[in-house]
Amino acid sequence: MILQSNDKFDEVAEIDPLDGSYRFFSKKINPELSGAPISGTYSFVDQTFLALYRKNGTLLLRIGNREFELTSDVSSTLTHEAGYRIFRLFDKQDLIAAFKYFPPVNEIPAELDPTAFLEEEDFDFLLFVHHVLTDKDRRGRVYRN
Repeated sequence: MILQSNDKFDEVAEIDPLDGSYRFFSKKINPELSGAPISGTYSFVDQTFLALYRKNGTLLLRIGNREFELTSDVSSTLTHEAGYRIFRLFDKQDLIAAFKYFPPVNEIPAELDPTAFLEEEDFDFLLFVHHVLTDKDRRGRVYRN
């Protein structure tokens, strides 16, 4: 399975669907990967590997070495506390994962960035994940090949 880096356009990761191990590749050095179907996206947040992807039609979230199936019973919250953001993942009412991180600092203020349609979730991977989980339609269509 190939995942596109959220942070570096040239970088992809190949994730082994059986054991969850991953390797990184440059699309420039490995042009055959440029046309490979993308199953999801990954990012490193505070040195932790995070990935949102679809495997066999099922949406999954990986936080480090833990993989979570994102069924309709799974929801998330994203809060701000003392300079941190805290992403929490729930299965029904049960907390199944929490991740505390510093929000990213954009080098160029959004109002000065000439990139069209740029949003905060383009820089904050867990904000993107949270938005996907809170929008039923988006959850259903993300990473459908």
